Amino acid sequence: LGDAAAVKRGRALYHQTCMPCHGFEAIASDMVPDLRYSAVIGDQTVWNTIVRDGALADNGMVGFKDNFSPAELEAIRAYLIDRSQAAAKKLAKPE
Repeated sequence: LGDAAAVKRGRALYHQTCMPCHGFEAIASDMVPDLRYSAVIGDQTVWNTIVRDGALADNGMVGFKDNFSPAELEAIRAYLIDRSQAAAKKLAKPE
């Protein structure tokens, strides 16, 4: 999905806006979904419906279409997919 530059940009954007609710390095508490394990990050259409358009606003997840460009939202998604892959590798090879 994203090259290293997109992941780096997505990390910066994530930590600027998403981290207060979804946790440092995308490791969430029990109060909100842990995005590393969310199927939403794998589906661009669903991702945009929720993150850009605010489909879950009634549940507290507002839309960010006025805050981020489409490319920035894709960079955040690339970062989360990268974090998801890192988590899967760690589960496959516990320390």
